[in-house]
Amino acid sequence: MTENLKVQTMLFATSVELECPHCGEIESGFVGNPAGEVFTCDSCDEKYKVHSEADIEHK
Repeated sequence: MTENLKVQTMLFATSVELECPHCGEIESGFVGNPAGEVFTCDSCDEKYKVHSEADIEHK
């Protein structure tokens, strides 16, 4: 007997946060995947880039 399972094809991310590599503060408010982009830290005003193949840690 084969079970007929429904398949979910979409995942929803509700919060994306990054740690500034300069000052260590947590940056939040990102919409979508920030990989490969350049940002300016709201706390220390330094620019940093997120590696294009950055690992995503699920909490």
